[in-house]
Amino acid sequence: MPALDEPPAAPPEPSAFDVCHAGVVLRAMLFVHGVIGLGLAFATDGTAAWWRGFATASTVALPALLVWLSTACLAQRALARLGIGWQWAVALGWGAACATGSWSLWTVLQPPDARGVGAQAALAVAGAGAAMAAAFFHWLRQRAQLQLPAATVARLAELQSRIRPHFLFNTLNSAIALVREEPAKAETLWYGESAGPIGVIGNTCHRRWPAATSQSTKW
Repeated sequence: MPALDEPPAAPPEPSAFDVCHAGVVLRAMLFVHGVIGLGLAFATDGTAAWWRGFATASTVALPALLVWLSTACLAQRALARLGIGWQWAVALGWGAACATGSWSLWTVLQPPDARGVGAQAALAVAGAGAAMAAAFFHWLRQRAQLQLPAATVARLAELQSRIRPHFLFNTLNSAIALVREEPAKAETLWYGESAGPIGVIGNTCHRRWPAATSQSTKW
């Protein structure tokens, strides 16, 4: 049992880079592939061409996404200590770098006559990676802010669980010290205050069993 004078072990504040969850990875994959599918729907003619384009784009997008999520998961504590501007810069810059790297690897694996590597295509891939990273990071920040009230409530509950016994023990010691010298004051301290031992026990019982304590128990 930890000492009463030790600070409570507060739960860590939610980080926007906390992506080490299967649900977050699944949402990221659905988002990226959904954007790719909608974009190809405007640029292709026919279902067969759409499927070919979607397969090619997924081959580039999926490794880039997994690298972005893996590095964000591993470095989330270090990234959480950065300022908001730097977090945005890292998220967008790393998104562009992951997309460009994955696309470059894909072009290297293509036959020499089918590569067609150009500066314009590289810039387009980098811009798409940065744009998707920006949209996803914005959602991650909103998710972290929604989790903040729950973390605050947990921190306050932990603090209260440490403080209430501390005051209870102090009151007990004070009552024991006053029993012989001032019995009347000791009785008042024991029974008359809501923060005294009887009041604390009564309030706790009333919160847990309100029906029973309201009918027959009077502290």
